[in-house]
Amino acid sequence: MPYSNLQTLWKGTKNLKMLKRINLRHSQNLLEVDELSEAQNIEQIDLCGCKSLQRFPDIHQLQKLRVVDLSGCTNIQSLPEFPSNVELKLELKKFRPGVVGKPLRLLRLRPGGNSLIDTHT
Repeated sequence: MPYSNLQTLWKGTKNLKMLKRINLRHSQNLLEVDELSEAQNIEQIDLCGCKSLQRFPDIHQLQKLRVVDLSGCTNIQSLPEFPSNVELKLELKKFRPGVVGKPLRLLRLRPGGNSLIDTHT
């Protein structure tokens, strides 16, 4: 549901066993994505451009998750710890001071390790 007007995806824990992808790109009013612990088959979460997003849930138990795109999510208050097998896309230059440190460009965390890849070089 890209470009939706949702403010929250859902409240509480839902039966999400069949869910493989979440695509809420550019949902400008989205404030939070609630509990995902039941989404055991989820592979990709795309929240690119969700500028109002403030909270992202803990995903450490999601073994099949491979990509989380948070680029353009400029109002996130804090981020959970991401497993090493998840590619995280985000723009650090737009985060509030103290959330992730000094301004940088669009970076990706490489799966299988915690090294950063500068996508603007």
